[in-house]
Amino acid sequence: MAGPAAAGSSPGVSANLGAQPWVNPNVRAMIDQYLRENKLNRWGYPDTPGTTQHTPPGAMGKDPYQFVWENPAVQTYVNAKMK
Repeated sequence: MAGPAAAGSSPGVSANLGAQPWVNPNVRAMIDQYLRENKLNRWGYPDTPGTTQHTPPGAMGKDPYQFVWENPAVQTYVNAKMK
């Protein structure tokens, strides 16, 4: 799945991660790992050599980790790794 899902979707968010889980250093490390494993850039889109990914329209005013966290696949991955 390229790019995060629409804002407001939070399937399976672990309560112990708090209201802003993307600021947790452990969550950030898991997000980084997910992006590497899936060959995605910091915004969660395919990492295409030779191209520059600018801030996606839906990410204006958001930290890249916050934007990527909105992807249900990222949340599922992080929640599974944090158990």
